[in-house]
Parts: sequence; structure tokens; C-alpha cells
Amino acid sequence: MVVGSAIRMAQGLGLHLPETSADRSDPGERELLRRIWYGCILMDRMVSVTHGRPAMISKRPAMAVPLPNKSPPVDPRDITSGKDTGYYSFFVDSDNDDEDLDKVVQLDRSLSKWEKKLPDHLKWNMLEANKDEISRRQAVILRMRFLHARILLLRPLLSRFCLTQSPAENSLADDTLQIRVIQQGAMFCVATAQNIITTLLTHQTLDSTVGLLPAWWYRVYYVYSAATVLIAAKLRPDIFPAVEIGRSWGQAISVLKAHEKFAVGR
Repeated sequence: MVVGSAIRMAQGLGLHLPETSADRSDPGERELLRRIWYGCILMDRMVSVTHGRPAMISKRPAMAVPLPNKSPPVDPRDITSGKDTGYYSFFVDSDNDDEDLDKVVQLDRSLSKWEKKLPDHLKWNMLEANKDEISRRQAVILRMRFLHARILLLRPLLSRFCLTQSPAENSLADDTLQIRVIQQGAMFCVATAQNIITTLLTHQTLDSTVGLLPAWWYRVYYVYSAATVLIAAKLRPDIFPAVEIGRSWGQAISVLKAHEKFAVGR
């Protein structure tokens, strides 16, 4: 609903028309208008994929406005060294880091309590003992949603951690409890992403049936969220081994390849 309102507001401002941005004399303002419109397109496609519904913005108006200028390439070494974090810092800026950490811990505790209070036939650790296929599928779907919610909760910690210097470049004076908590949160986020990918791969069927997994658009959305976490983890090879991340990345690609048959026009 929020995305739909944003699209209607953008259309009301004429951002879907190429002349709206082309008539702007200020290059910065022209670029901003185009980025806003393509941001609407991106969110529209994401909602469409997530819920399996037609997109609000059809192909023709989506391609009418010229693409925004490409951002200059950023060297990952500049990100980890703190030289160039402008493009990424908006993910993690906060005026009260301590309060944010407290909220993350509280929300994760609530998630864990919710999982423990599930009835036995919906508990993940009771899946093998459950013989009812309907409740088994419900348990798997709930597990996927639980893991995805945890990724969304921990992802800001991962972003903050990946934008800091490696421990070898930090002084001992900078080694605080807060930094350790953020690191553990980042590691937990990556482990959760790997868990999602493994679960999808384990319960993936060879035919066109869904089996125990959710609908295909949810599966693609979940593996996309998990894969973006793996990309962020590559910025900190000192913490996340390249071999382990590479293995999970290969599994994610394998899951996506299994969904090629759902591609439009095939």
C-alpha cells in the first residue's frame, strides 16, 4: 500500500514523463527526479515478485524516462578502510547506536519466544516426526519467514560491521563491548542467510511442485535477501572465510537456476 501510494504521488508529480526531468536545468535535480522514479519501479517490481501480483508500472512507462547516471565505481578496499562510505552510510546512520542495539536484542528475543510457543506440529525441530504433509509445509513456511525476519532485523548490524575497519587496522583502545556485539550480530546475520539457502536447497523438489516450500516468488525473494547478505560478508574476509561464503553463494545460484522455468516468456 505504501509503495502504491509512492508510485501514485510520483506519477502525480509527472516523474513518469521524460520531459519532467529533462526540463530541469540543474543536473543534480534532474538526476534526483530520475532516481526517485526508478526507485519506484524497483520497489514496484519487488512487491510484484514477493506477492505474485502484476506490476503497477508497465514496461513502456518504466522505460520512457532516461536512466539515472551511473555512480562511480567503488573499490571495496575503500569501503572497508573508511575512505568511501558515502554510498552506503545511509543504511547505518543513527543518532543513538546503544538504543538501536537494545532494540535489536529485544526484538530478537521476542522472535525466539514466538518460535518456542508454536504448537508442536508447527515447530521446526519436530518436522521429521510430523507425518501430516499440510502441517509439515506450514512448519517449513513459518521457518522461512522466521529466518527472513531475523535477517531483516540483523542486517543493519551487518552493514555497520562491514563498513568498519578490519581488526588488524584498529587499535586496542577501539575494542569495545559494543563493537563485539555488532560483530556477533553480523556473524549471526550471515549464519541465518546461509540457513535460509540450505533450507531452500534441502527441500527443493525436482519437478514443478512446491513440495514443502512456499510459492516460487517467495523462494526467489528469500534467496535474494540471503544472497545480498553474502555479498556484504565478502567485504570482511578476515571474519567470513571466502571458501565458506563461496560455497553458500554457489548454493544460492543453484536455487535460482532451478527457478529459470518460471521466467517470463519461456
